[in-house]
Amino acid sequence: MLSLGLNIWSASRSGGASLPITANLAIWLRKGGASGATWADSSSNGRTMTLNGSPTVGASSVTFNGSSQWGVVTGGVVNVFPGDYTLYMRVKPIAWTADAYLFSGQVGRASIAMKTATPTIAYTDSLGSVQASTSAAIGAMSSVCGQFTQSTGAVSLTVGGVAGAGTLASINAASSFTIGAKQGGASGWSNIEVVEVVGYTGLHGAPQRDLMIAYLDSL
Repeated sequence: MLSLGLNIWSASRSGGASLPITANLAIWLRKGGASGATWADSSSNGRTMTLNGSPTVGASSVTFNGSSQWGVVTGGVVNVFPGDYTLYMRVKPIAWTADAYLFSGQVGRASIAMKTATPTIAYTDSLGSVQASTSAAIGAMSSVCGQFTQSTGAVSLTVGGVAGAGTLASINAASSFTIGAKQGGASGWSNIEVVEVVGYTGLHGAPQRDLMIAYLDSL
C-alpha cells in the first residue's frame, strides 16, 4: 500500500487525469497548457515556458522541428533544479539526431539527450559524459523518468519501462530548464512531440515513479 507521504492529490483537471503527486513539485507543463508562444506552468510556481521559433502548438502537445525551435523557462524562479531532481516527460521522438536534447540544464548540465544514430537516450553533462543509456522507439510516445543526485553525480533514466544508471563526470546542478535544444537554443535541437513535462526537486522512490509513469501513460 502506498504511503500517505506520496501526497496523493485527488482533484481532477480539465481534459485529463489528476496529477498524483504534488509534494516538491517544481514545474508542471501540463497537457493542453500551451498557447501561442508560451506554455503555462500549472505548479503554482509561475515558471512559464517561452516557446522560441514558433513550434507547433496543438490541443494536447507541442512539437519541435529539430532545427530552430525550443522552450525555456523564463517566468518565476528560473533556477528550477538547484540540486537533486526527478523529471518526467511524455514524449515522442519524431526523427533521430545525435546530441539532440530532450531536456537541458545550464550549458548541458545534468541533461537528457539523444546520443547516437540509433534510438538511444542518455544522460549527459557539460563535459560530454554519457551515462544511463536506454532506448526509445522512433515515432512512438514514451514515458520518461530521469533522476539526478548532485552530491555524487549519480543518474538514472527510465524510458518505456527500461532503466539505465550511471555517474556523470560533472556533478553541477541543472539549474536552468530547456526542452527541445541545448540551453540557449543555439544547438542540440530535437524533433520531438511533447505532451507533458513534470519536474520535482528531490528524488522519487520506486512507488512514486511507478505512480507517475502510470499517470503519463494515461495521457
